[in-house]
Amino acid sequence: MRQTIQAKFENLDTAEAAASAVRKHLQATEILAVYPEHPESIRLTHPHPRRFTLLPTAVLSQNYITALVETEYNFEDLSEIQKRQTSVIQLLCEEQFVPEAHKIITARGGTILPPS
Repeated sequence: MRQTIQAKFENLDTAEAAASAVRKHLQATEILAVYPEHPESIRLTHPHPRRFTLLPTAVLSQNYITALVETEYNFEDLSEIQKRQTSVIQLLCEEQFVPEAHKIITARGGTILPPS
């Protein structure tokens, strides 16, 4: 049987790092969502024009290799307070792996939320 796990983190960066660690160590776990607790504060709910950024990823002897990154808003326009808001992750995990997922999440600074 599968169980949903929710955990709260101090900021979005640590939440994403914890989700990545869980995915890496527990293959049977599915990441459902990683999101700020109050997404309206960074206007994720309002439509924005697409932003494209061309990033150099490698330099060869004759030319650049680039990557095109597409986002709905510019992270650089966000204030530090908006970037550092409390965030939540949701996981779907096989029941036998729940204790291991809890260990990984708490080791990364997360607080397990009670099932709703």
